[in-house]
Amino acid sequence: MKNLSTYPKEQFHERRMKGIGGSDISAIMGVNPWKSPLDVYLDKVGESEPLEDNFPMRLGRAMEATLRQSYEELHSCTIDHSEGEHLLIFEDGIFYHHPDGIVRLQIKATPDDHLWEAKSSSRYSAWKNGPPIEVVLQCQWGLMISGLPKCVVSLSLGGREYREFEILPDKDMWLEMIDAANDFWKNNVERGNPPDPSGSESDRVWLDKAFEERESVAPLTSNLVELGMQMVQCRTELKAVEKKEALLSQLLQKEMGDYSAAAGDNFRVTWKRPKPRQTLNKNQLIYGLNQLLTPDQVDLVIAQAMFESEQKRRFVFKEVDNESA
Repeated sequence: MKNLSTYPKEQFHERRMKGIGGSDISAIMGVNPWKSPLDVYLDKVGESEPLEDNFPMRLGRAMEATLRQSYEELHSCTIDHSEGEHLLIFEDGIFYHHPDGIVRLQIKATPDDHLWEAKSSSRYSAWKNGPPIEVVLQCQWGLMISGLPKCVVSLSLGGREYREFEILPDKDMWLEMIDAANDFWKNNVERGNPPDPSGSESDRVWLDKAFEERESVAPLTSNLVELGMQMVQCRTELKAVEKKEALLSQLLQKEMGDYSAAAGDNFRVTWKRPKPRQTLNKNQLIYGLNQLLTPDQVDLVIAQAMFESEQKRRFVFKEVDNESA
């Protein structure tokens, strides 16, 4: 084990801004479903919105403690972890890793010590074939910096199932991560050059705030022309896909006939009319109010104006995860 230090919690935010951690690398490489490269960039240059503690975060910390206790009992070991105002940090230049824990099989450090990460998820499909790529990269990042022989992930799946996964060092993956991290740091962070947006909602919010509106036409650059042409092609393909989806919906409806539901290995479909609802005839109401002025008469007019509108059957097609069903 190498590069381990204990960091005061109040200084950790400043340390995070000066380097790349295990939770950053998957976003930098564009495979994190929750965070984009731009999110990481804004965090490193001090322009991100402050993250307030919330219930899911508190729940996650509580689940981490439960998973840690379960692992210690199952394997007769001790997990060193950050406590109080002190955090365990592995550091190597601008690279750092803040693990959920370090497993100690004995009181003194031994070659069998390893990293430990706690995860809680309800995404059954994401964990079907092992940890998702963002978790794998986080663990590989920690293995690369710490020099430890393996990382074990303890998972609470849907709050109902406990699983463990063992991740071993992959030096080819390390080289890819190092290249991506160095490129991001040198060409984006150090140069103050925001990475391209990824299509995420957070990137859209940033773009909306980053540029002031000008009442003028942008210069017709070659890049703008190329992007515009790609957008036209995308819209054309989208229309074709939407047309095909409409056709498939109608064919499914025809196949179902009078039945209101159907299910397959990876889908569930319903075709139902919602319950009748009362709709207000505004014209009738206005006419009545002009004719009747007393409160009792107004109530009478409103009651007479209400009627149940005819509802069409609503077709809903959803992809589902068999394991979570």
